[in-house]
Amino acid sequence: MGWLSRMGGVLFSPGKTFPYIASKPDWLVPLVVIMVFSLLTVSLFTSRADMGTMVRAQLEPRLDRGEISEQDFERAVELATKAGKYAAYGGIILGFPLILLAISGVFHLIFTLQTGKSTFRKVFSVTTYSFMPSVVSSIISTLLLLSRPRGSLTSPQELVRSSVAAFLDPQTTSKFWYNLASSLEFFSVWILILLVFGYATISNLSKKKTAAVVITLWLVYIIGRAALINFAR
Repeated sequence: MGWLSRMGGVLFSPGKTFPYIASKPDWLVPLVVIMVFSLLTVSLFTSRADMGTMVRAQLEPRLDRGEISEQDFERAVELATKAGKYAAYGGIILGFPLILLAISGVFHLIFTLQTGKSTFRKVFSVTTYSFMPSVVSSIISTLLLLSRPRGSLTSPQELVRSSVAAFLDPQTTSKFWYNLASSLEFFSVWILILLVFGYATISNLSKKKTAAVVITLWLVYIIGRAALINFAR
């Protein structure tokens, strides 16, 4: 089974594909493919988005609370607008592989303690392949971005409305619940399902037990993230 067949098989036939990946774990090609598509999307997004408006919307609550002066606010907006594109690129090139390593490390430890049959290479391979739905998301986002004029986007949520937050009013919904709803997103759930299939394959745990572990940790993460964002604002 070639790497193209593995990437396509993971998306649509994970039950048949993950056993093959477990027998011959690899990660470089899917990692590069995911990053290339993500970089393409970021490049198009930053060229179509009104970065100044986006940054202002993020910093205005601090200005309203008197935490920063008007002068500091304008300086921060200017700096963040210029650095935003490069920060996004850095997040993909450096941040994404580190996230995969962190996720793999946590689950490798859990599976080692539970069954003693896990290897980090297998866990990292499964984790990387499980993020293939992000390529589908990037392709959809790219097609939508190509139809948008420059400077027409003021928020990433305007592009692909695939989360529960699309049904909420950000002005009337509390920041905590809105950010939590933003994490309840179609492609994230797809990734979780693939993680369950893949981890169950390499750990010899049942899918039910694997799902309990994966979903519990995911819930802890998204609730903690929403709480931190809410507190920071």
